[in-house]
Amino acid sequence: MKNNFDYQLLHMVASLYYNENVGQVEIAEMTGVSQAKVSRLLAAARERGIIQIHVEPFQPRNEILENNLLNRFSLKKAVVINVNSAQSKSQKQKTVAHYACPEIESLFKKNNIICISAGRQLSYLVDKIDFQNNLPGGHVLQTMGNVDTDIQKYDAIELGRKLALKTSARFLSLPSPAIASDINSYQVFINHEQIKNVLNEMDHADLALVGIGVLDDSVFVERGFLGSKEIKELKQAGVIGEICGRFFDANGKECETEYKNRVISIQFDQLGKIPLVAAMVCGEKRSNAVKAAIKGGLINCLITDNATAAALLKD
Repeated sequence: MKNNFDYQLLHMVASLYYNENVGQVEIAEMTGVSQAKVSRLLAAARERGIIQIHVEPFQPRNEILENNLLNRFSLKKAVVINVNSAQSKSQKQKTVAHYACPEIESLFKKNNIICISAGRQLSYLVDKIDFQNNLPGGHVLQTMGNVDTDIQKYDAIELGRKLALKTSARFLSLPSPAIASDINSYQVFINHEQIKNVLNEMDHADLALVGIGVLDDSVFVERGFLGSKEIKELKQAGVIGEICGRFFDANGKECETEYKNRVISIQFDQLGKIPLVAAMVCGEKRSNAVKAAIKGGLINCLITDNATAAALLKD
């Protein structure tokens, strides 16, 4: 509803505040109104067009780093988002998700089969996705089993369910643990008809959205699945990173560990056949794991921040 404030008063208050840097308390004293009314006057001045704020366009993407990554590595696509070094880890992740979201949405095609894993970075991305009326449909597959029974918003089952709702797709869950307790349990799970069907459907995927973990910052450590003893053994086995619950070495090959034949998730050879595998990674300490994943052909699309991209390009 239009306000009835005097135009001259609006103009004076706006000029004092924006052109002369006079505070709202002093403006209130000068004009004989309350400080709360000064705020309302400024809002009214914006509505009337007296205040017209111009902000120089922000360039969120770092095209130089993107081109350097494409020239240096075997990637089909690189998206590098400029973040501020003063931001916290979660703030950087949310910034990357916000600005990279349109690029990720452009990868979705009608009736595609989409695989999605777990991770906070992916969680922030899924929160931002909004196809409005242009829903791609298709299928969304939970690419790895559940870490434990205490399901978090960044677990694959939750991200898959939410993504399917946002894209008007069918969601196929993987009702199993991420890592079975022993080989016998593993065989029971993967031979279950429901689980087998979802795992086989991954052979036909068009796009995968994955995160890349490291042993020093892993959901498996955070949730108590791996302790210091297990981490030491994994490092001795050459583990440098993790994708979909599978541990890999500096060449991007799955390591020979006690978990290898107990992981219930997409196989690395399946992942390597998917046309687009997009990894969202934020944090320089994951750079070696990212390099290994690219080298092993586990990912071919990278969405990251400028600091991580710079770390990848060192040496």
